[in-house]
Order: sequence, then structure tokens, then C-alpha cells
Amino acid sequence: MIVAYFAQQMRSHKETKGLFPFRMCVIYTTVWLIAHMATASAAPASDPEHFTSGEFNGTLSWDSISAVESGIYRFGGSAAWFVLDGVAVGYEQQFVMPRGEQLESRSWGFVRLVPFRDWPLAPFLALRLGYYYLPDTGAAAAGFGCGFTVFLSKHVAFEASFRTQLVFHPQTEMEHQQEVDTHFALYF
Repeated sequence: MIVAYFAQQMRSHKETKGLFPFRMCVIYTTVWLIAHMATASAAPASDPEHFTSGEFNGTLSWDSISAVESGIYRFGGSAAWFVLDGVAVGYEQQFVMPRGEQLESRSWGFVRLVPFRDWPLAPFLALRLGYYYLPDTGAAAAGFGCGFTVFLSKHVAFEASFRTQLVFHPQTEMEHQQEVDTHFALYF
């Protein structure tokens, strides 16, 4: 249901004249408040089980929204290492296959912050720097994102995120992109 809402918002983004990021912040804040209220009455965990220094995670991601609506397939994966409690550094690789065009590759370095590590629905923020390998050229990119992690078992989690980025094409103007990503993550 949430993914369908994001897809509808992405389609109507041009008509809303830039209100989509504001709406995403409102939705994200609401999720934070609901998760906080749900866990506030419970005794706080003395030592969170995940997002701790030395923990590793790896993900496989896909984008079913773009594939269904426009025939653009996007898939990839990432790896991250928590260097401090709640702070991870990592690398992400995405492959984009537009219908009838050549494959694109996107590489990202990122820092992920998980401020509320003991919540069942753990929100996160991410800062990203990357490079797009396009069929004819390349382009630098920078952006940020937010999302949440829900653990399905001790080592398997589902993650959903909203990301926005600026792509700096060498000889054209800057491009603004927004995307919703869902993936499963393994934590060790």
C-alpha cells in the first residue's frame, strides 16, 4: 500500500510542482512518531541487537514500480560496514535497463545514520555521492535519502527508502531525480 502511494506520487510529481519532497518528509515524520509511540511504553532495550559497530550488511534491490509502469528495470546491491554504533559506510551498485536503450550503471558511496537503533521500525538517513556510467558519457551525482528497516528474522530485514539526487551531466544542465527503493538486507 505504501509503495503504491509512492508510485502515485511519483506519477503526479510534475503536477504538484515540487510538493513531493515535502509530502515525503511529512510521511517520514509520521512513521517516526508512530514507531516511537509504539515503543515508548515498552522498556527500552539496554543494548540494541543491530546497527552496532562492526556489523556488516549486504542488500539485493529491485525497482518493481518503474518496471511495471514504464518498462525500466533497475536492480543492484550494496554492502555496508557499521564503523560506529548507528553509523555505516558503504558502497552501492545499480544497473538500469531502459526499454530499447543501452544499460546504465550507477555507483554510489554512502554514509547511513540509524539514530533509533532499538526501534522495531528503525528509520535511517543516508548521504550519497556517486557516478553514473551512461551509454555515451558519465555524470557525477550527489544526494540524500531516508527510509526504514524492519527485521523479519535475526539476520534478514526488509528495507524501503526514498532517495533524491542531483545528476551533474558534463555538457547539459543538472538533472533532479527521485526514486523509491525496496530491498532485502542480510545483517551479520
